[in-house]
Amino acid sequence: MVKLVDDDKMLYDFCDNDPFCAQISAYRRAYGDGVPEIMFWMQLIDGAPRAAISRVDGAVTLCAEASADYEELREFLDFLGFSSLKTEFSVLERIGYRADAAGSIVRFVSRNKCDDIHAACGFTDDYKTVFGILQKCGFEGLGDYSHWLADISHRCRHGVAKIMLCSAESKNVACASALFITETVAFLGAVGTLPEYRGRGFARETVGTLAELFKNEGKDVYLFCKDKLVPFYEKVGFQKVGSWAAVNGN
Repeated sequence: MVKLVDDDKMLYDFCDNDPFCAQISAYRRAYGDGVPEIMFWMQLIDGAPRAAISRVDGAVTLCAEASADYEELREFLDFLGFSSLKTEFSVLERIGYRADAAGSIVRFVSRNKCDDIHAACGFTDDYKTVFGILQKCGFEGLGDYSHWLADISHRCRHGVAKIMLCSAESKNVACASALFITETVAFLGAVGTLPEYRGRGFARETVGTLAELFKNEGKDVYLFCKDKLVPFYEKVGFQKVGSWAAVNGN
């Protein structure tokens, strides 16, 4: 049975160690159930959770155990509709959707430092500067500033997201974000460097610093990237542990 979430503890206990679940849990912690555009469901089998689903402005995230009822999940998603769906690649295969995009899931192990990078990294609430960097990088799915700002600032205020800026030569040159933070997981993304400062290790320094901070707090640190970027993240200290997949709206 797929039902609306009415037991936050059950959701948080289920969403304790998976990067997809971390996104669902963090959104729930930030928004609760009072926003019509943001909704949450769980699949229960014999009273036990087997899958969790969120829909945020039409974008669906799904995490599911191997023992989930995938036929029911497919029927529910077909009925629900979505502008996009993101989940683990094998989960998408079990449901029976065809991936429109896919990439790698990497997990932080330990940092590989570069002593010759002269830069300073720190947390920030300078959202406008961060948006400007991502915009100049051609960051996919960024959207307009007002919509992006409303969401990321809300999550930061509720402690489920943090943004880091890297400065060098008296200029903010790179950024990285912990987009979704739970008690056990930090999910990183929105990594970018101004085009004129690329190739000098600033993105590597920023994401490495951010990942190490959360690793030292005892959290599992994940990041989704395109397959071609795996070698870059391996230099930072990540290892590939799986694959994500996305489907365009139906």
